[in-house]
Amino acid sequence: THEDIAKKMNQNKKRSKKVDKFKDYINKRIKEYEAEIGKKEVWSPHLTYLVYLVDLVYLVYLVCLANMREA
Repeated sequence: THEDIAKKMNQNKKRSKKVDKFKDYINKRIKEYEAEIGKKEVWSPHLTYLVYLVDLVYLVYLVCLANMREA
């Protein structure tokens, strides 16, 4: 029905807003890390990637939680 389609559209809009928020958050964190790494020349690239990875895993976990709550 039209109502079901409208509901789905609204859910998708909400979800994409959340995804945009997460994207903004990721970009912000990457900028912060790059600033930190710029200060600390001693940081190894591996450590940087590890930090990115931990952040990414955490964000995926948050997205999954948000989707589970909506479902």
